[in-house]
Amino acid sequence: MSLSAEQAAVTESLNNHNLVLALPGAGKTHTMISFISNLVQNQNNKVIALTFTNAAAEEMRARVGKLVHGQKRKQIFVSTFHALIWQQTKKHPKFNGRMLLTGSSHQRVIAFIIENYRNKFNIAEQHKFESEITHSEDGSELEKPKKESVTYSFLNVCQKLIKLYSETPFHEDVEFEFSEVFEIGGVNHFYNYYLQKLDELKYWPLDTMCVEVTRALIVGDIEPINCTQIIVDEFQDTDLVQYSWVKSHGLAGAKITVVGLSLIH
Repeated sequence: MSLSAEQAAVTESLNNHNLVLALPGAGKTHTMISFISNLVQNQNNKVIALTFTNAAAEEMRARVGKLVHGQKRKQIFVSTFHALIWQQTKKHPKFNGRMLLTGSSHQRVIAFIIENYRNKFNIAEQHKFESEITHSEDGSELEKPKKESVTYSFLNVCQKLIKLYSETPFHEDVEFEFSEVFEIGGVNHFYNYYLQKLDELKYWPLDTMCVEVTRALIVGDIEPINCTQIIVDEFQDTDLVQYSWVKSHGLAGAKITVVGLSLIH
C-alpha cells in the first residue's frame, strides 16, 4: 500500500516528537509501521511501540514482522503498557521479586491489608458522613439544600483512596473527601502502610504497580527504559499515569510519537 503525501511526511519525521491524528480507516497503523521501518534503518535506534491490549500488540508484531526483517527486527520492542511496566519492575531492586495480582486475588489481598491496618490502629469499622444535596436527580437545583447521611465501611473508604491514588502519580494534589477517617497520620500514613505490606507480601496489584513505577520515574528513583523512540498507538486512550510514564521518557531524551483518533470530521 502506497503512502499519501501526509502519511509520507509522518514517516520521514524521524528526529522529532510527533502527534499524528486521523479518522478511522485513514491508515494510521500502516503509516506507523512504515515510520518504524524508516526508524530502524539507523542501527542506533531502539524503538518501543506501545498498545493497550494483547491482541493489538500481537497484530502490530505481525505487521512489523512483514516489513522489517533480520537484525533490524531486534531494534523494535512491541508491548502493552502493563506488560512493559511489569518488565521494568524486574530490573530494579526496589520493585522486583513480586507476584502480579489481578481479579479476585487482588481484592482479597487489599482487603487483608486494610483490615490489618484497621485492627492495628483500632479504627472503627463503620463511618458516617454528612453530605449536602443541592440538586435533584434530574439536575435541577433544589430551592433548599438538604442534608443526607451516608455510612461507609472503613474497607470501602480505603478502597476509594487506593483507586483514587492509582489514577494519578501526583498524590500531593489529591483531595480525598473521607480523609477524616485516617486519624493517625492522615491518608498518606495508610497508603504508605499499604505499600509497605505489599512489599512484605511480595505482591503487585496492577494499578498500584503502574502508578508507583511512574512516580519513581518522575522523582528519579528508577531509570527510564533505554530507547531512542517511543510510539504510542490509540493515544486518546491513555490515562494520566500512562501519559506521565511516556512524558518521563520524553524528558529523558526519547522522541515520542503518538498516534490517535481525530474527532473532527
